[in-house]
Amino acid sequence: MTFAQPGIFAQGTRSHHYLEFDLRPGAALPEICAALGALREPQVTAGGLNLVIGFGAAAFSRLVPDTVLTQLAPFQPVEGVGGRGVPSAQRDA
Repeated sequence: MTFAQPGIFAQGTRSHHYLEFDLRPGAALPEICAALGALREPQVTAGGLNLVIGFGAAAFSRLVPDTVLTQLAPFQPVEGVGGRGVPSAQRDA
């Protein structure tokens, strides 16, 4: 993808923070799903926060083992303007 997805960014802000997480190797599937399901964003996003969770291919396969998505692949870096961008760190979420 070479362009931003404005629908996932909070309106009225130019600041974005990216957090990367690894799933604990011994964590049970219900525990992982409960932790991710407990994440919330504010009711009003104008100038506030939008929460978007992306899953790496390996994490998705672990969370939904019976579903095969042929187009799901490891994260690719996003090159931005002025040296900005998003690395292709292979985290789970």
